[in-house]
Amino acid sequence: MAKVKTKAKTKRWYKIVAPSCLKNANVGETLAAEPNELIGRYVDTNLRNVTGNIKLQNINVKLRITSVKDRTAQSEIVSYTFLHTALKRFVKRRIDRIDESFIVVTKDNIKIRIKPLLLTRFNAKKSAKRGLRAGLKKQLTDRVKKLSYNDFVRIILYNRLQKEISKKLNKIYPVRFLLLREFHLVEEEEKQDSKEVKDKKAEVVKKETKENKPEEKSKKTKKTESTKKKD
Repeated sequence: MAKVKTKAKTKRWYKIVAPSCLKNANVGETLAAEPNELIGRYVDTNLRNVTGNIKLQNINVKLRITSVKDRTAQSEIVSYTFLHTALKRFVKRRIDRIDESFIVVTKDNIKIRIKPLLLTRFNAKKSAKRGLRAGLKKQLTDRVKKLSYNDFVRIILYNRLQKEISKKLNKIYPVRFLLLREFHLVEEEEKQDSKEVKDKKAEVVKKETKENKPEEKSKKTKKTESTKKKD
């Protein structure tokens, strides 16, 4: 039978644009043979590169391509990270740091894990810190459930929600500021967890094999030594 040669599909450039909360700014371009290949792809970028706003240079976002139309790929934000190197500048002596991590649900039923960081103006007592921690969780949970996911992202990016919640928490104890270290969709967290489990298993196997190798060598050396003695 004669073999039928199949022509390789030529790849084309597709423009990737940010979601509406970032004014559909151009993120970059990517190659694909078919538009469907782009669906679900991820793009990591710094917000300063997308918006041109220097105030957003400490924030990285992960975008996921959701649809493609007329050689343009539309994306959505699936995670947001405040750079760790920038966080160090805010944490000073004689103030208390309160870190939290919990899940909130938006008005359109999207689950998000958020990780806020709260800094007080002075060293607070344990009772004050407990009050701030409880108030932080309640205020954020109640506020987010009134917002759609797109609205949540928009007011987070421009620091509006953080300022709003800080003013309310000031009534409990003087707050220096509130920022969001990270947020991501819970569905992405579940995907990452399953991947990490596989990676961890692979690492354990590697460690065990490495540790076993010297034992095998030592056994061989013992055998050779014993044979020499017999001779």
